[in-house]
Amino acid sequence: MSACFDGALVLPRNHVIITNEEMEYIDGGYFFSGKDCQNVAFAIAGSGSGLLAIAGTAAALNGAMRFASLIGGPIAWIIRGAVGLVANAMVKLLYGFGMGAITGKGMTAGFTLNFWEGFIKVNVHH
Repeated sequence: MSACFDGALVLPRNHVIITNEEMEYIDGGYFFSGKDCQNVAFAIAGSGSGLLAIAGTAAALNGAMRFASLIGGPIAWIIRGAVGLVANAMVKLLYGFGMGAITGKGMTAGFTLNFWEGFIKVNVHH
């Protein structure tokens, strides 16, 4: 049995066709629809508890930074790095929910192994 390959892509009989939309989310993450983003944005901005949670987290991060300044050394570097990661994640998620709510198209949020992205990836759909 011989086969002639002319460079054409040949799929097996039991292949599954993946749409473009499914391919966009293949690397993981959770999709929040525009309505989900609006609900979260309203819960954060429209309620005292959402704003209190953000303020409390900011105060805790500030306290951790002050503690790191007091102890110094390599442990302080680790604490500052962790505070930076948490603050980065907060900003990215709040931006994503806000823009996802404004555009009405939603966002995808998930973890990544890229340290230069702060280990979190947020894609706002336009």
